[in-house]
Amino acid sequence: MLHDRMKKLVEKVAADESAELFHEEVTYAKKHELLKEDHTILVKDSKERFRDAYVEKGLKETEESFEADVSLLEQPLSYLLTHKDTFLYVESKWFEVIGVDAISIEVDDVFGTYDLMLGLKLQKKFQSSLKAKLEKNLSGDETKFDLMFDAQEGLWNINIALNGIPGYNEGMKISEAYDITYAFLFHLVETLEDNQ
Repeated sequence: MLHDRMKKLVEKVAADESAELFHEEVTYAKKHELLKEDHTILVKDSKERFRDAYVEKGLKETEESFEADVSLLEQPLSYLLTHKDTFLYVESKWFEVIGVDAISIEVDDVFGTYDLMLGLKLQKKFQSSLKAKLEKNLSGDETKFDLMFDAQEGLWNINIALNGIPGYNEGMKISEAYDITYAFLFHLVETLEDNQ
């Protein structure tokens, strides 16, 4: 789970003299004593996290998609409002740390919220605590989410309204929406694992 993935990540980057990680990973590594005293790891700006992501833009109606330039993530989030028929699909090596392969985002045609769709590799036994944490940590009027466990894949299919994630604002860039989503999921998985 997260602890094992973080341990491997820290071991890998600690071998590099100019090791760099992001805030969430460094904080976790210090808290869980994964860093040796002589390890120096620089904290990278979260704006850098998805610079090497794989991005696809797709049509919601047909689910047809094509590769898009990562610069699309620098568009304002409102880009999705003006392109309601599309969705964005993003893969990143950083998602692997939290047990997610990719995250898609689109505008919900009925509620007008920005919906995030992802699969979270987490055992079924976490159902009640996962649901409780989502209910507790999502805020505002837009706190809707859906959970469904896929036993064949061994993961939770989760749909979350981005609008309910702490740090959300309508003026943010798409990359910032992915940043706050990553941070939210990182802390969610960390809390679930720590409370196990």
